[in-house]
Amino acid sequence: MGNRLANVEPPGSTAWITRNYGALVPTWAVAKLLGFPSAPALRRAAADGRLPIPLRPIPGRRGVFAKASDVATYLSDLGHPGGVP
Repeated sequence: MGNRLANVEPPGSTAWITRNYGALVPTWAVAKLLGFPSAPALRRAAADGRLPIPLRPIPGRRGVFAKASDVATYLSDLGHPGGVP
């Protein structure tokens, strides 16, 4: 028996976010990861220029998305993987 926990990605890492939400993270998931109370609150922050990561429209898909790597980098820079304290 090997150590199954040895290969588990830390919450907030690019690999963890990609595995759980995909490479393009929907606004509801970005809101959750960054500690916003809701997706509309996240969209208001983006519209006001207060969002620390870019949201992008994807042709053929509704809504806007963030790159998993952008979310992970922001969380890593905070020093609080997995969410905002």
